[in-house]
Amino acid sequence: MHIKAASMVMLARRLAGVILVTAACIPTCRADFDTAYTAYLAGNRGALVDDLQAIVASRRVDEFEVWRQAMMQRLPPFTRSVAREDAQKVLQILAKGLHAAKQAESLVLLVPLMYRFEFEDDVYKTYELAAHLDHLPAILELAKAAGRRGDRATQLALDEKAAWLGDRQAMYQTACAYLGNFLEDGRRAKFGFPLTTPNANFGCAFFHPKPDEKKAFDWFRKAALAEHGSEASIPVGWMHLRGIGTPVNYEKAFEIFMAVARRMHPDFNLDDCFGFVAIPLEEMFRQGLGTAKSEQNAEYFKRRQFCPPPPPTTR
Repeated sequence: MHIKAASMVMLARRLAGVILVTAACIPTCRADFDTAYTAYLAGNRGALVDDLQAIVASRRVDEFEVWRQAMMQRLPPFTRSVAREDAQKVLQILAKGLHAAKQAESLVLLVPLMYRFEFEDDVYKTYELAAHLDHLPAILELAKAAGRRGDRATQLALDEKAAWLGDRQAMYQTACAYLGNFLEDGRRAKFGFPLTTPNANFGCAFFHPKPDEKKAFDWFRKAALAEHGSEASIPVGWMHLRGIGTPVNYEKAFEIFMAVARRMHPDFNLDDCFGFVAIPLEEMFRQGLGTAKSEQNAEYFKRRQFCPPPPPTTR
């Protein structure tokens, strides 16, 4: 099953669970919210918080989702009429209650309301609660936030968690991190291609402090399978070619690079440009690695490694 399709199935199941849990409670629970909200508007400042605390004490976890829905349906008057400190207490209790009820989808739906009140710290904490429930979008948001503040260790841990949950881009970033910076002086010869090559570092943005080539190879391969080839296939081919994280396998490397080239230009015309993938193909044809030697094919790919910029558009 495709990763995207699997994610949609998972989302549908979770939402179905929310609907099933709350269906029996909706009439009475919504009435409870209306009663508490009316009492609050009449001057009882503790009505909303007290009622929610009573729900927490009685462990009626199905009521938290109904309260969230009722709040969202009354969003404009709620944001105008409820004091900021009271709204924060309500949202914090709801977040903890929805987390206890394992309703991750409903939990992250509190975030827009938190932004409405500018509760930035609560947004982050809510994403953390959802991430504990393996909510993939929350994990990715936390990873981005860690990257923005330069916390690479946390970003790497969150990317790997998202990778295990099936996110293809997180798989690629995790592979990059474990591969490490292979353009450093001590590792250049191992990879063996010109450092001036575009995307010579496979587009990797940052690196794990303790590289693990075997883990890098495994994650690049998983990413390639998840996207049916393309971007992540090229690092897999290079690692087969150089024996990095896996034994040398020239035949497999050639098969991968040719598959990428065919997807780019199936007809192999004289004016086609193959960019980065043409570099190993030139080498393999010239030396007979994984395929028969062919100077003609080697020269063909040599001339098609660097794509000229597109002509300027004219109006």
